[in-house]
Amino acid sequence: MKIFIVLLAIMLGIWLWKRGRESSRNDAIKSKPPKPTQPQQVAAARPIVPCLHCGTHVDMAETVEGRLGRYCSKAHCTVHGDRPL
Repeated sequence: MKIFIVLLAIMLGIWLWKRGRESSRNDAIKSKPPKPTQPQQVAAARPIVPCLHCGTHVDMAETVEGRLGRYCSKAHCTVHGDRPL
């Protein structure tokens, strides 16, 4: 009879422990922040071109354009024998 009471107490403890874990898991799921309705915009990729003189890749917006091609700086444009536009 004592063993039955001990087993009953252990089973009741396990049941209460599992029930507590399930409710805390459900609370965690409910408390998650809502997902944004629209995905964030990813910045568009900007073209990168090599300097005609040294070969360094530079963002196209930062290049110096010459008659023969694009350069990373005005100095490389003139050293290469070109004039900036």
